[in-house]
Amino acid sequence: MIQIDYEFAVSAWGHGYATEALSRVLAYAFGWLYRAELPRILAWTRVDNLRSQKLLLRLGFEQIGNCSDEAKIPQPCFLYKLT
Repeated sequence: MIQIDYEFAVSAWGHGYATEALSRVLAYAFGWLYRAELPRILAWTRVDNLRSQKLLLRLGFEQIGNCSDEAKIPQPCFLYKLT
């Protein structure tokens, strides 16, 4: 399993940084890193970051729930997976 995790200051939201970075990371993960079948990639985003949620959905991620307390994330978030 691979987990993708990123965070930008609120002032950086909406500038396309996450789109560019995540697109490249996914291309690398599914290309060079894992030439065999990649089981899944997990990602999470804050519940108040609608742009990030839309980005993950646009890239093919599926929302699978909320982050658990075990994740040690200080704010509420949604959990996504890409298989």
